[in-house]
Amino acid sequence: MNKSKEMTLDIGGVYHLVMTKGKQGFHGYYTYRGKGAATTFSAPGMTKRQIIKRFWERAKKLQDV
Repeated sequence: MNKSKEMTLDIGGVYHLVMTKGKQGFHGYYTYRGKGAATTFSAPGMTKRQIIKRFWERAKKLQDV
C-alpha cells in the first residue's frame, strides 16, 4: 500500500493549499480566501519549493490590489 503524505499550507491568508507528491510529480488543490470551491492543480517537474514560491508570489500580488 502506498501511503502518500499530504501537505496542507496557508499561503498568506489568501490560499489554502493541499498537495501530494505522486508518480507524475506534485498535484493537489487550493481554495482562494476560503471561498469554498476548490481548484485542482498538477505540477509535474516542479519542486515543492517552486510551487510554494509561485503561490506566495500570486498571494502578494493579490494583497497589493
